[in-house]
Amino acid sequence: MRILFLTPTLGVGGAERLVVAESAALAARGHDVTVAFGAVDVQGAALAEAGVAHRMVSDRRLGARSLPAWVRAVRRLVRDTRPDVLYAHSVTAAIVARAAAPRLPMLVTVHGIPSESEQRAARILRVVRATVSAVSEQTAAGLRRHGLPDVEVLPPGVDLAALRAATDRPPRGQSAADIAREQRIGPPDEPVAGRPRFVCVARQEPEKGVDVLIEAFPRVVAAYPEAVLALVGAGSQMPANKAAAAAAGVRPRVEFMGVLSNPAPAIADGDAIVLPSRREGLPVVVLEAFALERPVIATCVGGTPDVVRDGDTGWLVPPEDPAALATALLAAAGDAGAREARGARGAVLVAERYSIDALVDRVEALLGGLVGRRNGSAR
Repeated sequence: MRILFLTPTLGVGGAERLVVAESAALAARGHDVTVAFGAVDVQGAALAEAGVAHRMVSDRRLGARSLPAWVRAVRRLVRDTRPDVLYAHSVTAAIVARAAAPRLPMLVTVHGIPSESEQRAARILRVVRATVSAVSEQTAAGLRRHGLPDVEVLPPGVDLAALRAATDRPPRGQSAADIAREQRIGPPDEPVAGRPRFVCVARQEPEKGVDVLIEAFPRVVAAYPEAVLALVGAGSQMPANKAAAAAAGVRPRVEFMGVLSNPAPAIADGDAIVLPSRREGLPVVVLEAFALERPVIATCVGGTPDVVRDGDTGWLVPPEDPAALATALLAAAGDAGAREARGARGAVLVAERYSIDALVDRVEALLGGLVGRRNGSAR
């Protein structure tokens, strides 16, 4: 098959890392794959290494004003690559894909969307005439409530071997944190040493709740003065989060690592991974943490409880509750045995249910079915 992926950016978020993993795996299976994206290119090198063609169709973020230019660029790309099927990784990407190629079959994967946007998303997805999938049952249910009954759940998958290879210590004896710092994009803050070490891999935007984590962290530092909170990611809230950490007296214990092209070494260097989100689909970083045998402390939102099971693979807390989050952080800090056991059970869960091969089997079957139906109807 000739497959054209379309994603708004090639940044470092879970959705973008999933695009890279899926497209690389499909290319390895012999398919002709091209990834079209805009605005941000952090993953292009990974695609090139995997032999996947990729094209930046716009240097502007995908939105209402840039939509016509995106459509024109993707239309040209469709003429150049002659895909059999389109694979869009957002609702807005699906709009562009359908406008650029009205007759091609299309699969759309929907990641986490706010509840107030579900009705609009469902309406758009009906108009673009796509086969719709969602990363979690919760996301699928939101679309089904608004008239999209046939939403397939395609949970994310991770490449276990690649993650573990990315965290191997080289002969020089570098730590995983050293490797992570080499991959940092943009100027770093000075690293802080100490234990326990909590790592949060998330964009510093309101939906990710990093501000709630910073509010909770002083209680941890009061009990463990050498505790470290490593924040991987950037965003509009970073200046406010730095100011909040300083005002709370914990700025020396909070490491703002910036954007990493591959967060796996930073994850491996943590004692526990924290995801304080206000909303989620099914977060890829949780699967990556489990693949590296790290337990997760997370909020009970979206599809997160499907994988972060309280008392089993991690700790679950309500969103918007810094006191509950602090309690969970302290519980994890004080019980190395629980951390090890929950991380190990997470690794088993990912190996059994969330491998990239299992995901790509289903994606390949869906895309192949769309192409087969189109070819059959053309006869």
